[in-house]
Amino acid sequence: MVLAVGTLHPRKNLVALVQIWAQWMQRSEEDPNNVKQPPRLVIAGRRHPQDAALFDALAAHPRARSCISLIHTADDAQLAELYSAARFLVMPSLAEGWGMPVREALVAGIPSIVTDAVPAAHSTPYVKIVPAGDEAALSAAIHTWWNGAEPERLSAEIRQHFTPRTWADVSREIEALLV
Repeated sequence: MVLAVGTLHPRKNLVALVQIWAQWMQRSEEDPNNVKQPPRLVIAGRRHPQDAALFDALAAHPRARSCISLIHTADDAQLAELYSAARFLVMPSLAEGWGMPVREALVAGIPSIVTDAVPAAHSTPYVKIVPAGDEAALSAAIHTWWNGAEPERLSAEIRQHFTPRTWADVSREIEALLV
């Protein structure tokens, strides 16, 4: 399963994921011997007043919709389960303040494919960064990771080397900057 986490705001560019899944589904139907069906995509995030384009895209691609699940009210325990069940996180954002799901994915031991509009990705290992708005690059990265072993390799590295920062760590870092 591939996971996307965040409010269903247009800047999250979730419509791009629906389009990628629709194209993938179409290719798998046209050439089932050479193209596997797309994986399940789970989008977990609250509704947003401007989320109509996402629902329009889902309505326009009913076959892709069969592989896409929307979860609007996931608590922390449910999110943890989703992260642990995913091979990787994808964040196709056009703009982000920071990108908390990237850190949440690391804590869960999974890598991420993100756009260069996600500030957290620039200081975080174990991510594949693609240009924001470049749907072809995003699609290629998703296909490569889904059909290859890179997510498992990175997950093993994360579990071996990544140590999440605690609030005490953050407090010490802030204190050091202020002194």
